[in-house]
Amino acid sequence: MKKSALKAGAIAAVVAVPLALVGAAAPALASTAYTLTQTTSVGTGPTGVAISPLTHMEYVANWGSTGHTVSVLNAAHDVVKVVDVGVQPNAIAVDPSSGWVYVANEGSSTVSVLDGVTNDVIKTIPVGGGPHGIAINGWTHQKYVTNSDDNTVSVLNASDDVTDTVPVGANPNGVAVYQATGDVFVTNFNDDSISEITPALTVTAFPVGGAPDDVAVNQLNGTVYVANFDDNTVSVISQQSLVADATIPVGTEPSALAIDESNGDVYVANLNYASSLATVSVIDSSNSVVATVSTGDSEGYGVAFDQSQDAAIVSNFGDDTVSVVQHSTSPAITSGAAPAGTTGTPYSFAVTASGTPAPTFTVTSGALPLGLTLDARSGVISGSPRANGTFAVTVTATTAAGTASAALSITVTPGLRPRF
Repeated sequence: MKKSALKAGAIAAVVAVPLALVGAAAPALASTAYTLTQTTSVGTGPTGVAISPLTHMEYVANWGSTGHTVSVLNAAHDVVKVVDVGVQPNAIAVDPSSGWVYVANEGSSTVSVLDGVTNDVIKTIPVGGGPHGIAINGWTHQKYVTNSDDNTVSVLNASDDVTDTVPVGANPNGVAVYQATGDVFVTNFNDDSISEITPALTVTAFPVGGAPDDVAVNQLNGTVYVANFDDNTVSVISQQSLVADATIPVGTEPSALAIDESNGDVYVANLNYASSLATVSVIDSSNSVVATVSTGDSEGYGVAFDQSQDAAIVSNFGDDTVSVVQHSTSPAITSGAAPAGTTGTPYSFAVTASGTPAPTFTVTSGALPLGLTLDARSGVISGSPRANGTFAVTVTATTAAGTASAALSITVTPGLRPRF
């Protein structure tokens, strides 16, 4: 957790105007929302967060003094297990192939390794002093551990043996790997720089903002993002130039970064230690801050992005919780006209819509024929109609980012006499 001595209701930010669609209307520009949807209690002083791409389990390092643990959460964000690890666990990374979970224990200078199925500790690896961050190259299975007390990075091979110790800058904290080249980027908190480590283990330092605390790399284009804790900014660095192409003001004391690889959004956890009024800034692919989401009186410390749920998971050091920041896009109706039905005969028609997460469906005007119901999750209208006639009904699809409506006309003709 060390920063060199530390040098509820839903809240949404919407960045485009929601546009309702009627029937099978032409597609419209989707609006986007970022919403605080859930907060879950974990252990004391949660710091690093990681998500398994294989099981979608969430792992939270609890750095605090009342037990040195990792909380394991399921996809519904419920704690299903608490695992004892080393002293002051600070950072977590998951090997995307094996599913093994690696925990950097700052207070015991070790890395604990958890089996990603049983979530039990299967080995403990000594590394350098004060391991603060950890990253994994998913292609080579090498691990990189920043040792903040030693000003080094420990390199572990695929068998988890320490093969090299690489000197870097003062108080290395964050670390990230660009898998396409194998380059590793390390933030040096006390000398306002990042170090680039090549696969040949040559090191080059580049200046960034004040007290760089974390780093993330967009795996699609190689863009490097650096959270500058003292400057309240994020530096954006091109792989080609390795100089800051942009410096983006964000919240107070940005501490951690995560990237949505599907659209390039960058989520920034802002610690805001003095007031504890933590926020998450969202930067889009044009380097604009498009949303600021409050996570409450909580000291936001770590963040990871779950691609399967289109949501960021944020650790709140100050109140021993994690929060879910849901990314949503407005829906658009994709189904056509509803078919006719016959009394006494089973009927089924699905109202479908785009949008993330999956929209919910409600009848917002008119009424379905007697005997038919609408499933709110699937949008399926089903049952056996019991009344003749033509019924006008509006079904509305909803996400946090907006709504879209289908104006339906369902004609029911006489058939077999219904049984009551």
